[in-house]
Formats: sequence, C-alpha cells, structure tokens
Amino acid sequence: MVPDIAPIDLWRLRTVDALLTPFVEYLFSWSVIWWPFVLFSLAIAFAVYAIAHPGPRRLSEFRRRFLGAAIWWHPSSKADYAYYVANGVLFPIAVAPLIVAGATIAAWVEAGLRASLGPMQSPLVAATPLRVLYTIAFFVAFDFGRFIAHSWLHDVGWLWPFHKVHHSAEALTPFTSFRMHPVELFLLNAASNVLTGLVSGVVWYVSGGEVGLYTFFGLHVGIAAYNAIGNLRHWHVWVSFGPVLDRWLLSPAHHQIHHSRDERHYGKNRGYALAVWDRLWGTLYVPDREEKLVFGLGDGSDGEWHSVGRMYLQPFREVWAQLAHPPAPVPVAASSRRRFLAQGLATAGCALLLRRSAAAGAPPSSVFLEDLTWTEVREGIASGMSVALVPTGGTEQNGPHMALGKHNAIVRDAAGEIARRLGNALVAPVIAYVPQGRFDPPEGHLRFPGTLGVSEATFAAELSDAAASLALAGFTLICFVGDHGGSQPVQMDVARRLTTAWRGRRVRVANLGRYYAANGQEEWLKAHGFTASEIGTHAGLLDTAEMLAVEPAGVRAGLLSPDKWPSGTTGAAGDPSRATPEIGRALMELKIAAGVAETRELLANIAKVGG
Repeated sequence: MVPDIAPIDLWRLRTVDALLTPFVEYLFSWSVIWWPFVLFSLAIAFAVYAIAHPGPRRLSEFRRRFLGAAIWWHPSSKADYAYYVANGVLFPIAVAPLIVAGATIAAWVEAGLRASLGPMQSPLVAATPLRVLYTIAFFVAFDFGRFIAHSWLHDVGWLWPFHKVHHSAEALTPFTSFRMHPVELFLLNAASNVLTGLVSGVVWYVSGGEVGLYTFFGLHVGIAAYNAIGNLRHWHVWVSFGPVLDRWLLSPAHHQIHHSRDERHYGKNRGYALAVWDRLWGTLYVPDREEKLVFGLGDGSDGEWHSVGRMYLQPFREVWAQLAHPPAPVPVAASSRRRFLAQGLATAGCALLLRRSAAAGAPPSSVFLEDLTWTEVREGIASGMSVALVPTGGTEQNGPHMALGKHNAIVRDAAGEIARRLGNALVAPVIAYVPQGRFDPPEGHLRFPGTLGVSEATFAAELSDAAASLALAGFTLICFVGDHGGSQPVQMDVARRLTTAWRGRRVRVANLGRYYAANGQEEWLKAHGFTASEIGTHAGLLDTAEMLAVEPAGVRAGLLSPDKWPSGTTGAAGDPSRATPEIGRALMELKIAAGVAETRELLANIAKVGG
C-alpha cells in the first residue's frame, strides 16, 4: 500500500492504474504477454514447426495455420480480448486486495518461529547455497500451490463452474491465459501465496534475515522461464519437451491436452511446470506424438460463452442451481486421493503451528548501522537485509521537564524494534537536525535556547543523501521514520521524488506516515480516561509517557506537574503529571506496530509487482 495517501485518493489511483494497465501490460516483465516473451514464444513456435515441416513454403504455411483469422479472429478469441480488458480492470480493484501476500505470510511464519524456538544466533546455511535452495524451494511451493488450487477447481463440484470459463475457449491464443474467473484467480493466487509464504518464513528464520531469490527482470527465474514459453500453452502450435522430460516437466503440449474436449484428456495435466504432482495424483497424460485436438467444453454450450457478462455471472447461476442437487465428484483413484489429502493436511498443519505467537520475537545482536563494521553490513545485505530505516528526530525544547533530545531517543528505540520485528532491516543513525521554522525573527521552538533547526531544503538534502548512500550499499527499500510533525511533508516529498527517480534501479523510498499520524495513540489514551488537554500536542502526557518508557533519565520527575513550572511561556502544550512508563510502553507498542505493518505492506506490494 502506498503510504501518506488518503483512502479515496488511493482508490482513485488504483482505478486509473487498473484502467490503463491492460493496454500497456505488454511493456512490463511481470506479464506473460511482455513483448520479449511474446517474441521468444513466436520464435520457438516457428523453429519447432520448421523442423517438423521442412520445405520452401513453411513460413507462409505457418502464418496461415497459426497466425490467421481462423484462430485470432474466432468468436472465442474476440471474447478473450474483451474479457482480458474487463478482468484487467476488475481484478486489481476488487479481488487482489483480498489476497494475503506471500511476504506477509512469511513474516508471520518467521516471527512465529522466533517466538517458539528463539532467534537464530547464526545462519544454518551459507548465503549462496541457501539462496540456491530457497530459489528452488520457492518454485516448488509455488508450483504445488497452483496444482492444489487447480485440482480443487476440477474436483470440487461448486468450484468447477468458475473454471469452466477458462475451458470454454474454443480457440487458444496468449489472451486465453487471462480467461479466468475472479474466483479462480483468487484461489490460484491465495494457494501459491500460502505455500511460498511458508517456505519463505522458514528460510528467513534459519538465515536470520530475508534471503533474496535469483530473479530475471524482477521475476523468479523459474517463473520467468515458464512465462517465456507461457504463450505457447495457449496456442495451437504443438511444442513438446520429448518423451523423457515430458514425464518431469509440463510442456505447452501438456496444457493443450488439458484443454482438449476428448474424454480421455479430461482433468489431465493440471500442474503449472512440474509433472510430479500430476504423477502422484494420477492425472499425468504424456503424449508420445502430436495429437489432433479440439478445444472447448464439448457439451454443446461452447458458443454460449462468447459474452463477457455470461463468463462472470453464469458460474454463480450454476453454483446456485447445485445447492439442491450437488454433482458427483470427478472419479479419482482412492490411493492418489488419500496421498494428496495427507500432503494438504500436513501443509496446513505446519502453517497453523508456525503462525502461533507471530507478534512476538527476540531482537538480533544489533540492528543499528553504527554498531556494525562495513563488512558486517555487506554480509547482512548479501543475506537478505533489504530494508533500511532512516529515523528522523529533532533537537528542540520540550518544556521545563523534558530533555531536548526527546524525539531522537524515542525514534531510535522505535526504529530498532521495528527492524527487529521485520527481521530484514537495519537502522541508520538518527537525523537529529530537522526543520523548526523561521530563524529571523525566530518562531516556534526556535524561541527557546537549545533548539537546533535547519531549512527544509537542508533537511531534504540530508534525507536524499542518506537514502542515496543506503541505495549504493544495496538496500532496495528505504523508509523514513519521522517522530517530528514538521518533518513529515518534506519526508513524503523526498520519498516520492526518489522513488520516481530510482525506478529503473528497483529502489523504493517511502515515508512511514502511519507511524506518526495514524497509530491510534490518542484514541487509546481517550479510551483510558485521559482528556485532550492532558494528552496535549507537544510535551504533554503522550510525549512524556513515551520518554519515561524509553529514556527516563530525560524526564525531570520533580517537574511533571505544571504547577511547578516557571510562570509565563513554558513551551509545553498538555499536562504530563499523570504520565507513567507503563502508559509509555503501551503507546510505543502502537507506534511500532503501525510502522511494522506499513513496512510489511510495502514489501508485499514490491514482491507482488516484482520490484
């Protein structure tokens, strides 16, 4: 989620993005129709056809058979194009926000392991071998999740109508990949996110941080490799991997067989890339030669599925009709069903067990940059420390009862705990010089001795240069954590400017606005009987309680009552007399939790879009 944007404005941005994305999706590497993937698939298709059909007219024959209007302008294909645009708008607005990201699940699992087993004192496996293992395990988990969801769609009677939308295609083109009902898309994404999140959480725990995957243009290398030939899965060109590999990997020909209306092909080859799940489940069909296939449902209703409205609504009508007369399940070998059920129950049991006490966790030896050597920072980044927190405080008057460094102490403590809970973050030194208003004539806190201010331009330069240094070190998400109200607008502006400027470097900069402005502290205090006049806006009960929890030596206990303050201007707005460390710890927890949640949402969004 993009921070510091009102919900209605965020919804508008998502809507505009959803409206535009279907028309420019071919420009982005996360899409199966990214133009290099399309060209690669086309080249592979022609090469395979040319080898099987040598002769001077092979190019013209290839164009006639596979690029002609019979396929690409078939009524089913026209429906695919319309559905692609409609679903491209609907899914990111209405469905995608409902899916829990794999990175979020991984954070739950990793925190649960730390809480149950204690923190890892040192990684169990060296960084490079672990990255290789993680890349493989992630792909296997992703593939298994897709297979589970796909099998549900075939074997569960009330889910099959939603999958019929995909199987109703009578002509296959790359756009048939997008002919999926939102319910199917939800299941496919949710199942793969749960299993990849489980794998990621375990790996993050044993490594002591977030380990990176091997990627290609921001995509997992295995997923990118299959996306490169993914357009051939929904096309009429027969591309097989051969009799040996076809028993281990699913080729485009496997998936074309899956779309066949021939009864012997029903429910076969359900996997995404690996054939092992279909072998275990008894649904693998390995062709020994090219087969003539006819696509569609084969029940006489294919021509009725050329309407976008029907593709969305008809599955719900069929499910409603099933309520009185449930269909019989698709017959599958009992031994295969038992094996598959056992695997699913084991996976679910592990996920439930590891999620226990996810909010707890123990801190590593240090998350602060200034405590580490440069080689330790380098090794941390190499092992997955991808997030840098830049805390900003302020050196300013805080009434007669509290030290000038209040903001610096509070934000350092909070940022350190945020980093510990994230598990993949380090904390830069606190920026203690922030805007405090006009110097001549002095205004605000600058009217009091000891306050140190800088111009907004100077503060923006501090932030920009700190972020640039951290980006050079290899951090890919840099978050400003500000404890001072006057710093927030500058931090938001710098974060947006740098994110735009560094998009090509895949570095994201964000301001954790919810940490400061939407953390629920005032609501908590009011719910516990404190008044607005006590809470105050500066150096009142709220600020003082936080300082008592973090650095009690910075509070003058004998001056907590406003009655003991000198007469005249005091610099405080609020009544700290009832402040206690216990209240401060509760308030700090709210602030820290808001920062952790916002950072995890940013990480989930980055993972979702591939950088």
